[in-house]
Amino acid sequence: MMRKSFKNTDRTSSPDRVVKYTESSAYKAVRLPYKGCSISAIAVLPSEQSVQKHGFAAAVSELEIEELLDASKYRKVSPAGLDLEMPRFTVKNECMSLSSVSSAG
Repeated sequence: MMRKSFKNTDRTSSPDRVVKYTESSAYKAVRLPYKGCSISAIAVLPSEQSVQKHGFAAAVSELEIEELLDASKYRKVSPAGLDLEMPRFTVKNECMSLSSVSSAG
């Protein structure tokens, strides 16, 4: 797996464009901002204890999505202090307006 440092190329001070981290007894999660966007991806890893007790699939299914999306639970973290390895992937998505989606049905 290729190792690459995370860089905040946006250079803004917007709270939506910084790396944020949270953890609980059930998981660890990091919010990764997309370049030039006000949205971010959330990478979640269930806790080792939860996986050992319930298995990976059950541990993931027990995670509370509302808790993972709660921005107030996350704190800023320096990318230099973050040890995160993820496979490289590309997501392609064509943007559609809501009017074209509603008229298609």
